[in-house]
Amino acid sequence: MNSCSKTADSTCPFAFTDESEQAQNFGCLPTPEEIVRMRVDHGRTWACHSDPAKPCTGAIRHLNANGLPYKMIDRRLVTERNFGGFTGGQLVVLDEAAPAAFELEEQPITMHAESPRG
Repeated sequence: MNSCSKTADSTCPFAFTDESEQAQNFGCLPTPEEIVRMRVDHGRTWACHSDPAKPCTGAIRHLNANGLPYKMIDRRLVTERNFGGFTGGQLVVLDEAAPAAFELEEQPITMHAESPRG
């Protein structure tokens, strides 16, 4: 089990290492505060960036140690690929955004005769 300690994964946001700070500053990973907000305010759990199919052990331990809700209630994990940040205080999960906004509808192309110039 990944303990997200300096010896296990130094880039985990909950390792609190120089490497994890650098990854957060580059925008690769959310900050620990953002991960806490995901769970406490939005009921979503951050995935381990080393294994996105599993929840982040460091986050769960941090939440539990601080008396915050830590159990997964939504099995859809938030990952590096689908984390869209926060907009207006709301968590944005990219693959759950309205897909219609990204789909193009097929529409017939109609040709209009151009008016002569000049």
